[in-house]
Amino acid sequence: MRNHGEYLDLHALAAFVALAEQVRAGAAGAANSAALTQQHQQISRIEASLGVKLFQSSGAGGLVLSQAGERLYESGTDLLASAKAALNSVADISENPAELAIFAAPPTVTSVLISAVVERFHNELGSARLRFVEGMTGHIREWLATGRVDVGVLMDNYGVPGDPLWSEHLMLVADEKLVAHLDDSIAFADLASLPMLLPSAAHGLRLVIDRHSERLGVKLNVRLEGDSLNTLMDWVIEGFGVAVLPQGAVETHHRRSPTLRLIAVHSPTLDRQLVLCTAGNKHPSATVRALVRIIREEAALLKPAWAS
Repeated sequence: MRNHGEYLDLHALAAFVALAEQVRAGAAGAANSAALTQQHQQISRIEASLGVKLFQSSGAGGLVLSQAGERLYESGTDLLASAKAALNSVADISENPAELAIFAAPPTVTSVLISAVVERFHNELGSARLRFVEGMTGHIREWLATGRVDVGVLMDNYGVPGDPLWSEHLMLVADEKLVAHLDDSIAFADLASLPMLLPSAAHGLRLVIDRHSERLGVKLNVRLEGDSLNTLMDWVIEGFGVAVLPQGAVETHHRRSPTLRLIAVHSPTLDRQLVLCTAGNKHPSATVRALVRIIREEAALLKPAWAS
């Protein structure tokens, strides 16, 4: 079974991106095996996790990026930039924290809820400030535990006190050419026969999938890992593999394909429960309490048609 501690290490990704930029630029002394050896352990971990080679010989004693390396470079630069922005946004603590509320939510919640919450917050709370941070469930849980955010939406609370907002099914999402042999549903065990596109271990979706995989003794064929919803959807549409995503994430995604299929998963049915949680190590200010109320009320009004 896959170790939950295995994930895409941002330090290793940064080492890969740095070397990739040197290789792409043809910098003197960079595109050779010595440069790769210097960062061998970090880059080897990524290659082992993804099951691909990121560099290949140029035939002249140097290196070039493989096709997989080119794709990871394009996605990796965006991921590193997003991670840096997220850390900066929660590290900059206001001089007057009672007037600032920091709210974090996963990408699949953002498209449904955040605009309405922002409008209500500014209409009702005047000069109070709201900071929004988008992140994965694993990161949001850590931010709540350390008090770096005040309020967060988690996919399953995993012991963090909170109030349920809504639940929705996770669906197999695939291009028709990969699942033409399937009907409208698939047993979880049969996912083992398909090339899977999954988030890394810190992602709430991956926690749900891995939990069932281990319980049922199902070894999934993970072809690629990506934490960006847009990246996963793009990979699905391009036919690189299949993903398991919340129905709402697919319904609200900006890019659609006429050959995209949503297939129900059974035995067991996969669901995610969205839970509203607050930081446990500090007393919530009036601003934070007002934000919690607004989120609850807007979630009740905006609960998607596919949710329960």
